[in-house]
Amino acid sequence: TAKEPIEGEPAKDDTEVRVLLGDGAIWIGARMWDSKPEEIVSRLTRRDSDGIFDKFSVHLDPNRDHLTGYIFSLSVANVQRDHYLYNDDKLDGAWDAVWSSAVQRDEDGWSAEIRIPLSQIRYEASDDPQTWGINFFRRRVASAEESYYALLS
Repeated sequence: TAKEPIEGEPAKDDTEVRVLLGDGAIWIGARMWDSKPEEIVSRLTRRDSDGIFDKFSVHLDPNRDHLTGYIFSLSVANVQRDHYLYNDDKLDGAWDAVWSSAVQRDEDGWSAEIRIPLSQIRYEASDDPQTWGINFFRRRVASAEESYYALLS
């Protein structure tokens, strides 16, 4: 669902996401379809840079308290950025998790794979099933579009 340019409208291009848990990590596969792949904006920058480029992010809320969480972002050039979220809207950009990612660009858009070790996330470990909060974000610079899986206002 688009947040920008028109809140609540369907995103112009689809994004598909798969999430798996195994080998002590969260695995995320994302496919960013693009009707105009020649307009994808990719810039190689330093880690934790929030430049003007297309990107995909996953937001994790392991406590489901809507106050704390983790944001892992990835650009088309495979530049990583991460934040620890606290007090609902405060971001700690100095927090640097150890995680891995890969990106592939093609004629239909781009794909990303992300591996986040559970050791990088604070959560209450349990043998019982848990329910975490999760959201996904995509920025497409050429169309000035920002979209979420679950719209944030």
